[in-house]
Amino acid sequence: MGRRGQRPRPADTLRRSFPTAIPSATLILGHMGAFLPLQRSRLDSRVRTIQPGTPLKQPPSAYIGTNIVFTTSGVFSPATLTGAVLEVGADAVMFSVDYPYESSQEAVARLQRTTLSAGDRAKIAHANAERILAISAR
Repeated sequence: MGRRGQRPRPADTLRRSFPTAIPSATLILGHMGAFLPLQRSRLDSRVRTIQPGTPLKQPPSAYIGTNIVFTTSGVFSPATLTGAVLEVGADAVMFSVDYPYESSQEAVARLQRTTLSAGDRAKIAHANAERILAISAR
């Protein structure tokens, strides 16, 4: 928990410099990372106003999509999903539903209706989770 009982914001993860401290780690943020992929361009300018715990070896935006990846969990807007893929690449987005708050069927249908390529949809639907979590498809 963060200050005054608040949960840390995703950007705080970078401020704490986890990618420098544990360079092989991959952090998976749900709910489209509180829209961090869509704020990627701001990270580099904002880090100049804060003092990270350990200096980052690269600009913060360099870790988004590599050390930090995202799940859809309840964020099914085609524009948001497409924007995230344009910002961080389809390799950094994983499908998730946010059950019981969202309908699994509707989540799958919305992913299938996007204008993303079939290859990108397959990465998001299952291939990225298989790769990142080192699990085998059945």
